[in-house]
Amino acid sequence: LFFSHLPSGGLIPALFPLGFEQFALECVWDVPKRIGSHASPAPVGHAYDVPKKQFDETLTALRLFKSGATSLTHIRVRPVGWDWQGFSHGISMRSQGAPLGSSYELPPNEVPAFRAFWQRYRTWMPGRHKRIDSALRRLNYGYERSRPEDRLLDHVIALEAMLLDEGEQGDLAYRLALRGAALLGRNGAERELCFARLRLAYGLRSKIAHGSPVEAAVRKALKEQDLGAFLTNIENDLRRSIACFTQLTRTRSDKDALRYLDTQIVGGTYGRLRLLLRRR
Repeated sequence: LFFSHLPSGGLIPALFPLGFEQFALECVWDVPKRIGSHASPAPVGHAYDVPKKQFDETLTALRLFKSGATSLTHIRVRPVGWDWQGFSHGISMRSQGAPLGSSYELPPNEVPAFRAFWQRYRTWMPGRHKRIDSALRRLNYGYERSRPEDRLLDHVIALEAMLLDEGEQGDLAYRLALRGAALLGRNGAERELCFARLRLAYGLRSKIAHGSPVEAAVRKALKEQDLGAFLTNIENDLRRSIACFTQLTRTRSDKDALRYLDTQIVGGTYGRLRLLLRRR
């Protein structure tokens, strides 16, 4: 699995002129060869499912690594050699429109960092913790939304999946914001800002989800703040929360990670928590 730049007039843009592709992922996957009296060849899906999963994991890792619009527009399947069935031109198995938002940039000086991140991602992601898997799904859903308020809903739901326990009562906005601030803030000032932002996001999410007019809810909640800038901050909070919560759950269950986080909050031992996150 590797990145390859598609020059002008390259294979995919020439056959699928969507107009915005810049890079491609390529995976060579072996499938059984069927000859003579054997059963009919394996369906195309057999050569599609595993690479598709790898492509989706790579896309998620890119989105988790840093902000920026990126999407997988389509997957093209074709044999690498001669095919007696005439399938040599391949077919497209997926289609998605152009991503929204600022362009995703991965300059050469960041490639080593991403390679190291990719190795860690493959080690501890996904499928090990239900909460993190749910948060990752919502992070990806957010990239597919065309309306900013829908994207905000996905991001806050993702934060809820990690930072709120099932059956908890009381001021859930306060619980989520307090845990999120403890997880993300490196000092008191950062924790205060993060707490206010996450609590505001949860409140705005609740108003929108319960039918309040979007423009009025946003204007009342954010006042002079720009919705786009606020949404970018929440997305970055989500991205960092997934990484930090993953570290906490490497040796703990999801519930134990929340209990540990609450213990550090009650005891005021934020320095110990930051040391744990840095060490892991």
